[in-house]
Amino acid sequence: MLNRWPQQLAQTLVSGQLTPVLTTHLDPLLLWLSHPDHPQVAPLALALDRAGLTRSTATRHAYLLLDQLLFSGLAQAPTTLGLAAHTAPALVKQRYRRLLQVYHPDRHATRPLWATQRTERINLAFQAHRRGTHGWTSQANAAPSAVTAPASRAWHWPSLRVPHRWKIIGLGLATTGVALISSVLLLTAPPPPRPPPLNTPLIITVPPPAAPVIVPPAAPPPLIAAAEPEPELAPPAALAPPAALVPAENAAPVSVEPTSPAPPPPAELPPRAAEEPPPAPPAVTIPTPIPPTAPAQPPAPTLTTTALDCRVVTAQLQQFQQAYNTGAVEQLMTLYSPAARENDLANWESIRQTYTDWFHTTSQRQIQFTKLHIKKTNNHCAVIALYQVRYHTTPQQPTTQTGIIEFLFEQRGVAMQILRVRY
Repeated sequence: MLNRWPQQLAQTLVSGQLTPVLTTHLDPLLLWLSHPDHPQVAPLALALDRAGLTRSTATRHAYLLLDQLLFSGLAQAPTTLGLAAHTAPALVKQRYRRLLQVYHPDRHATRPLWATQRTERINLAFQAHRRGTHGWTSQANAAPSAVTAPASRAWHWPSLRVPHRWKIIGLGLATTGVALISSVLLLTAPPPPRPPPLNTPLIITVPPPAAPVIVPPAAPPPLIAAAEPEPELAPPAALAPPAALVPAENAAPVSVEPTSPAPPPPAELPPRAAEEPPPAPPAVTIPTPIPPTAPAQPPAPTLTTTALDCRVVTAQLQQFQQAYNTGAVEQLMTLYSPAARENDLANWESIRQTYTDWFHTTSQRQIQFTKLHIKKTNNHCAVIALYQVRYHTTPQQPTTQTGIIEFLFEQRGVAMQILRVRY
């Protein structure tokens, strides 16, 4: 019975109807689509020949059945990979690689958009499996529970077979009950506590202003210390003429009789040779206050703006050829901008995954660009060229593809990176 699956799978392709044998033996069919001459699928190839199907007819019927089986539901659901939600990670990764080999755009030169859409859905489903979202079961809960599953099915809503009108009545009663309970809780809720009194009264009594006390302003302290005062002389009874203030030489001192009771005679001063001007006070230099200086600020960084130079695009394309020919994915992806898009691949991660799978399934790759036409458009550099790609696959002869390729480069800092690729 186990050896009859090739004949059953061949009959499924002949009828064009989905059968359980297609889901069970999907991996051999994918292997036959990617490598028709592989020894492991030789029984299937023999069964197809006996069923009267040519390779091209069987391939066309197989892709139609796979569209119905895998790509009719949600893009990130487990059905895109044709697996259950709790499948082991190793089997999911194997199915993911085989589907990429079957639907790679390079295998479908006549309809690349159709193939690209399916590879994007396959990548989304695989990423959802790794995150455990969109219907996938996480690895911690990969094994389903055999005890709780029947109980959940027993309490499923359709199994109760409740009439639709009773469902509506029950929903209305439930809504009314919730409204009544909310009203009771609002009515019985205690009032909010009153705020505590403030420590400071809101009304402040201002006493009448007292009579102002006028205090004479104190004399400001002198900036320069005054000279030592001279001893005070007793005032004379009457003012003498100016000539009497300076006595002649060897003349007797003149005494004036006071009219009031005689005060003690004033102390005699030694005669002066000549009236001398009073000494000038010493000059005091007040230092001018020096305002504090602000700390030195570091020089502002100078932003260097590099003018757009499209001549470096030729060097970028040479690096692209070298990385593509050697299969260096990381070196190749450094040439792409984080916002890059290539054909229908909408993001940088999809481009990287596609090149990784392509490098794993091909060998002896060579790509050449000829007849370059470079043009500067606004803040980008546009390139149009002819390309020629040669590569080898495991079961096939060398393959060569030619066509027109368009690049759009953008400047990030001092480097040029690929923003758009279309071919």
